[in-house]
Formats: sequence, C-alpha cells, structure tokens
Amino acid sequence: MRYRGITSYWDTSFEILGMTVSADRVMAFIIALISIAGMWFYLKKTRTGRAIRAVSQDERGAMLVGIDLNRIQTLTFGLGSMLAGLGGASLLSLSPAYPYAGTKPLIASWFVVTIAGLGNVYGAIIGGFIVGIFESLSYFFLGQGWQEVASLGLLILILLFKPTGLFGTEIKSVWEK
Repeated sequence: MRYRGITSYWDTSFEILGMTVSADRVMAFIIALISIAGMWFYLKKTRTGRAIRAVSQDERGAMLVGIDLNRIQTLTFGLGSMLAGLGGASLLSLSPAYPYAGTKPLIASWFVVTIAGLGNVYGAIIGGFIVGIFESLSYFFLGQGWQEVASLGLLILILLFKPTGLFGTEIKSVWEK
C-alpha cells in the first residue's frame, strides 16, 4: 500500500497556553468552524436550506407543498460530499491518504453524532469536543490503541442512561409534537 500525503501546508507553529500547535491543525480547526457556520447559515437563512430541512422532517409534506425531492436529495448528497472533501483536504497534512483513510474519522463522527443526538448542530459540536477530549485522555492514561475502546465505552454508558443522546429529543417528526 502506498501512502500519499502532504508533509505540511504551513511550516510554522503557534504556542497556545504553553502548548505548541502546528499551523496545519489551527487552520483545519478554522476551516471546520467556517464550514459549520456557513452550513448553518445556508440551512437556516436560505429558501433552499428551508427546503432541505422540510424534506428531512417530512418528505411527503415537502412534496405536497411543491418541493422537488430528487433535486433536494441530490443537492444534499452533493453538499455532504463537498464537506467531506473539504475536511479530507484540510486534514491531509496531518495524516496520509490511502484507500481506508476515512475509516477512523468515520467511526469518530459516528460516535459524535450518536453521543450528541441526531439533528442538533450545537450538540454535534459539543459532542465532538467531548469525544476528542475523551480520546486524548484515554491515550494519555491508557496508552495507544485504546481511544476507540474508551469512546465506545462512553457511548454505551450514555446510551444506557439517555438513549436519544445527550442533546437529542424523543420527537421523530413535526407531526409527533
């Protein structure tokens, strides 16, 4: 297997609270924040964003008010692919690319979404910080290779006591309110 990657976009580093952080990590974090803010603005403030939210809540109702489901579903798939590509490109200098490179971030994002609860952007951000800090602490205290095991243990504990996730609700659609 041949690994491909970029050694570094920027060769500088910053000192933040006594820790040295590479500029690549800072820029990846800034790109993530801008992407989240842009997607939130797009989904909340535009007509197409409202259509996407309507289709996600109730496909039949959205179709009845004249929303083209095929167009919205294709657009949503394209937006998700765009965000995945942007995330992969911003992290390419931190880890090399190979055919199964997305497996670890995919599992981590599944942990984040499940811990936070579906449909909550703010909860996903907080859930991301929870999983990241928990994996860092498990690496520090338990050693390498235990991050996913510790995250899975945290996920199981949270789902035992709150099956909808930390910020999820019992409501499945608009009609169940």
